[in-house]
Formats: sequence, structure tokens, C-alpha cells
Amino acid sequence: MKTLTIKIDKKMLRETEEICNTTETSVEEHIHAALCCYNKLRQKEIEQNIHKEKSKCVLENSLKMLKEMEDIAISDCCKK
Repeated sequence: MKTLTIKIDKKMLRETEEICNTTETSVEEHIHAALCCYNKLRQKEIEQNIHKEKSKCVLENSLKMLKEMEDIAISDCCKK
């Protein structure tokens, strides 16, 4: 079985905590919090038209991590 190691940027984690008022540390919780942040940033963006690139980056990173986990899970299943 392969182990997936994902480095979570401490700055991104702090921003997640500040925006979502959470202290999630597991990958799944962080992805959930990052998506929550994306939604909150997107609402702010609509109101103030700011954080567009940042919110897009948060979502893209989260989706990339999910895809990597899915690819590994699929490849592990195929080997069995």
C-alpha cells in the first residue's frame, strides 16, 4: 500500500484558521476547510471583488490533493 504525504503550508493553514475559524489538521479536514474558505472568499470577492486569485488557488490546491489521493486509491485497487 502506498502512503501519500501532503505538505500543508503553515501559512495556508493559518489563513484557513483565520477565515473559517477552525483548527483542522488532518488532510481531509484541511481540504474541507480549504473549500469552506474558498466559498467564504468567493462571497467576499462578490461583495468586494478581492481575493480572486487566492481563493482560486486554494480550491485548485484542494482539488489537486483530492485527485492525487483518488489516483493512488484507484491504482492500489487495480493491483489487488
